[in-house]
Amino acid sequence: MIEKQDILDIVSSAAAEKGLFIVDVIATPAKKITVVIDNFAGAGIDDCVFISRKIEASLGDRIADFDVEVSTPGLDKPFKVEQQYLKSIGKDVEICLSNGEKHKGKLLKYSGESIEVEVERMVKREGKKKKEKVTEKINFNLDKIKTTRLIITFK
Repeated sequence: MIEKQDILDIVSSAAAEKGLFIVDVIATPAKKITVVIDNFAGAGIDDCVFISRKIEASLGDRIADFDVEVSTPGLDKPFKVEQQYLKSIGKDVEICLSNGEKHKGKLLKYSGESIEVEVERMVKREGKKKKEKVTEKINFNLDKIKTTRLIITFK
């Protein structure tokens, strides 16, 4: 059996060589290895092929019975590592908290323990008939966040 740590050891050095970061590594008993990579400029097919070949070259005959898949994170997938937060600063995100609350806004900061998001909401002001749009900055502790996803907009 090939262990997750074996794959991480191989992928870590190969990823560093190309300026990539590892989002996830999964090695299942069903003989499937899945590696998810990215970088701040966006990883491409050449990067995936490079990592796949490094895994195959390093494991040699041990990899023969395994299905190896190397990909980039899907746009709809939740963030798993801090580099994804850092890469997404200035972009719109959807945050789902552990208590079920959802918030949408622009990711402003990532500190390792929390994130700051600029959210817009409609508020009814006293003495006014119509609601007004209010922009505020909210901090969310990472331990209270269930998922954070990038919001894709087509303009």
